[in-house]
Amino acid sequence: MTTTTSDSTTTATKDRVTILELIGRLVLLLDARDWSALEQLFTDRVYSDRTSLIGGEPVTLSAAEFVDGWRMDAPCCDVFRLKDGKIQRFDCYPEGSVILSQLGVLPNLGAVLQPLPG
Repeated sequence: MTTTTSDSTTTATKDRVTILELIGRLVLLLDARDWSALEQLFTDRVYSDRTSLIGGEPVTLSAAEFVDGWRMDAPCCDVFRLKDGKIQRFDCYPEGSVILSQLGVLPNLGAVLQPLPG
């Protein structure tokens, strides 16, 4: 039995593999916090639409600015609960003021906090 595939099927398969490999590299570099290598995966200008997550408007950023949006360095306290020598639960308690400062929220905290009604 002979099976043939069309050029468009072959191209679609190659495109899919290329995309999966790129996503794999992105995730590994993000996990490794290799910011300079991660930046190389993007074009010079990156269109970003996060309106469904954080509201606002879509933006176009440089690759460096886009990658900086993922960068966060917050001290935290890691707490492990062990049972029979194995990790049963893991909690990370980050330093809130550091995170709020890095997000740019701390200088204008009053604008994001609303008093509870009542």
